[in-house]
Amino acid sequence: MFHLTLFGGTEGEMAVEGTTALTLFGGTELRLPTLAQRLAHRKARAATPRGAFHRWFGLDRNLVVTLFGGTELQRPTLAQEYAALRQSIESGVLTREDVERHVEAVLRSGTENEEYTSIAIFGACTRSDPEPKEEKAALESTREAGLLDADLVRRMTTWIGAPWTLRMRGVASLV
Repeated sequence: MFHLTLFGGTEGEMAVEGTTALTLFGGTELRLPTLAQRLAHRKARAATPRGAFHRWFGLDRNLVVTLFGGTELQRPTLAQEYAALRQSIESGVLTREDVERHVEAVLRSGTENEEYTSIAIFGACTRSDPEPKEEKAALESTREAGLLDADLVRRMTTWIGAPWTLRMRGVASLV
């Protein structure tokens, strides 16, 4: 997928692999993939490993290039992470064993930097967590919709502002 922003502002989603985002004299907001997407991708990639050519030239990673502008990579909310992981298990894309087997491999590096390369020249590329207010609103609206019970919301609220790896281990343990 190719995402281009010229002299303006856009937003979109970044796939786990194969996204190239080019921002020239503008601003781009990209939503990073959920843990469920990463786990499903890792499971599929384990079945068909990539060769050295892909690794050497970075073809197995996303590329974010920012020239004279700004790119913000936004992590999903806890509610989005939980919903995506739960849906992946219920649909059969992932099993609970897949989650247990692959989650530590995804979290081992501590960040998702291994999945994208960013280049910024006279600009900035930043990664951000959702604001606590946004996290709480997302959890509350998910509870009101009946997708989460009050106990899960209470437990997930304690992870707001925690490091990414702790948040994802917590979400994986709930599913």
